[in-house]
Amino acid sequence: LKSALILLQMTDTIKNQTTVLDAVIKIYEALEGSKLHEEELSGVGGEIRLVGEYLDCTPVQAALFSIIFALQNKGGDSVTFARIAEHLGESFLYLIKYKKDVNVLIRKSLVDMARDEGEDSAYIISKAVSDCIIEDDPLPNEFRDKDTQEIFFEINDLIKDYFSRAITSAEYVRSINEVEKRYAENEVMKNVMKEYPDSEQLGERIFIYSLCFRAVNGSDYQDDDDDSGGFDVRIFPLKKLLRCKRELSENTFKPLKDGYAGCKLVSEESGFGRRRACVFDVFSLTQKGIEKFFGKESADYEAEETVATEMDRLKQYLLEFSRVYENRKKSTGIKVLCLTEIEKNHSGMDFVRNIKKLVRDKLDRFVLYECCNVFVNFGGASYLASTLKDIYGEDSQYFKKVHEYKDEKSFLQTEGFLALEKNENINKSTLSLSDRTLALVYGKNADLYVKTAGDENVLEPAKLREKTLFYPAEIITQIDMLKKSLDEKNLSEMKKRLEAKALPKGVCCLLYDAAGTGKTESVYQIARATDRKIYHVDISETKSMWFGESEKLIKKVFTNYKGLCRDCEMRHENTPILLFNEADAIISKRKSVTSGNVAQTENAIQNIILEQMESLDGIMIATTNLCENMDKAFERRFLFKIKFEKPGLKERILIWKNKLPLLSDEDAERIARKYDFSGGEIDNIVRKCEIDEVITGESPDYEKIDELCRFERLSAEGSRPVGFAV
Repeated sequence: LKSALILLQMTDTIKNQTTVLDAVIKIYEALEGSKLHEEELSGVGGEIRLVGEYLDCTPVQAALFSIIFALQNKGGDSVTFARIAEHLGESFLYLIKYKKDVNVLIRKSLVDMARDEGEDSAYIISKAVSDCIIEDDPLPNEFRDKDTQEIFFEINDLIKDYFSRAITSAEYVRSINEVEKRYAENEVMKNVMKEYPDSEQLGERIFIYSLCFRAVNGSDYQDDDDDSGGFDVRIFPLKKLLRCKRELSENTFKPLKDGYAGCKLVSEESGFGRRRACVFDVFSLTQKGIEKFFGKESADYEAEETVATEMDRLKQYLLEFSRVYENRKKSTGIKVLCLTEIEKNHSGMDFVRNIKKLVRDKLDRFVLYECCNVFVNFGGASYLASTLKDIYGEDSQYFKKVHEYKDEKSFLQTEGFLALEKNENINKSTLSLSDRTLALVYGKNADLYVKTAGDENVLEPAKLREKTLFYPAEIITQIDMLKKSLDEKNLSEMKKRLEAKALPKGVCCLLYDAAGTGKTESVYQIARATDRKIYHVDISETKSMWFGESEKLIKKVFTNYKGLCRDCEMRHENTPILLFNEADAIISKRKSVTSGNVAQTENAIQNIILEQMESLDGIMIATTNLCENMDKAFERRFLFKIKFEKPGLKERILIWKNKLPLLSDEDAERIARKYDFSGGEIDNIVRKCEIDEVITGESPDYEKIDELCRFERLSAEGSRPVGFAV
């Protein structure tokens, strides 16, 4: 106590007798070659205290300021850090740890950055500060009064030093306590200390300080050197770390329970060649916390509080789920227990409740959740191998599942929740969400995200041009019945009745017989009249050159059609039509299995179609010109079978008059009697007439039309032979 009193008396004497300039010079001289050792610093303790109080900074900062001031005035130029190290007789690398103190002086505008000196930085003290020291005048308030922002920048520097292990845990605690004492009158500091006054609550106070820095800096918690942007529990001193970490994970940490801070999960994509989630906790002060701690200044730091939507909650759930799902440090058993608990905690969400009803197997659900997370939070597809490896490890079960997905036999694929995009390298094969899953994720807004399956093959009813078709009387009756059956009200009632009697409720129709008689056009006009989309299947696309791919393509046709049906239902549109045009190749009689691989593939395709027709919950229409070769199994599965014969004389006359109004009634009848054309053949003649009129500039007369008719068929009467006749 006696020594302390003597030191205070000495300091008061120095204050009374020594100017700040004298103290700066004495510090500079005394510390030459000192390496900033404690004994050398204590030798000029009074002077350092005097300069420290004048500048409102720490003893080390006061010493560094004095050296920069003296070197600048001695050399008349800016001062590099290398020159400071040389004066102190210490290595440049050793003194790097003191750069943080120089940075504090820079933020307080006591020292400025001058210019780059090669790899080093140069510092300079402004004329305003130098003049105050030389003339022994007090510093203006702009240099002495430290505002809230500067205080929390200083605390953040301490946190960064502790992160980088530049200071020990004990030094960290001591430095934080010094800052708290030094700025005890600052309103924010006072409010934090009042709310969490105990020494055991240092962790809570540091947590709040870090969030205050985030508030005044207007950015995420971490500094610019940390790419994660997430919260790091390393802000807590070692003695507080385990308790604070546990309470944060259990959501019992007092600042959170008090409502002063809130947490959200953020994510980013990382990992080489993999779409994977990196999930981080990001804490911030709530509006309540800002008002509590910032007091009068709270208006400058308003929290951005928004009402969380159902989609926000879903994203948070998926991120929380993914963080555990992708943690390969946990065993599969422990991971499943944790994921089950997370799912249980969110079982009130519509999304989770619906998935649990549709997907009974727990691990299948977990895979689906992970794929949903990657799509919802990253906008991409999930890599098959890494996704399965995360939950199954890398044992026999994992390889079994990979084969299941590769062969498209997994539950999530067969039930239309996921689709696999194959790659020669299994690690690059990806899983994407089907329309069914997107509907579960986005609900009534799914149409914004759903890419209707087979978009390029979907014909919109509004884009189908209206055409007048002429049928014989017996066909008209059947077409009218089909149209009435496809009226949405009648179709719905019919499905209910058929289902009640355990009968197939899908409507399958076959339009068959002569070519060019309007079968395909009839489907278009029916779709237009009943306001239905058409999913048009190109049969050639199902004939893949790769053995085994054809079956997958035909399966995909029906998967796409089911997706289109769900999409239409979601949009409150009528059930679409699945059209197999010119289906001769896929509904013909099945071949003997001894006929070779091609025959086996075609038989497999037919079996798939027959199976799908049995369970169809929609409308399927097939057209064919070769019904004689149709397999009997297909014949009994078509509810409507409408034979399209060539038009009779009466119908041909009406078609000619409709297509070429320039023909008189007599000419129309004469040409109709002379040529037994189908509607398609008459369309060809009409097209040629249009071309002729463009070339000649004149409408074709009867003779010209007759000439065009004579050359329509390859074996037409009056056609001229090519080559030599004997």
